[in-house]
Amino acid sequence: MSRDPRKQPQQGDVLRRFGVTRHVTGVLQNQRGTLTHVQFNQDQQTTISAWRSWANQDCEVLG
Repeated sequence: MSRDPRKQPQQGDVLRRFGVTRHVTGVLQNQRGTLTHVQFNQDQQTTISAWRSWANQDCEVLG
């Protein structure tokens, strides 16, 4: 089973939606190991729920 960067992003993933490209630069986890935030582009950060909302089925995975 392969990982879906739209749901489980990792550093190095690149996604594009409606002409906006996001390069994942890091992910943050809580003490239990649950993914909580995604860092992308230079210094932007968002919650994992906001990331998943942005990266829905209209999103193209580039790498």
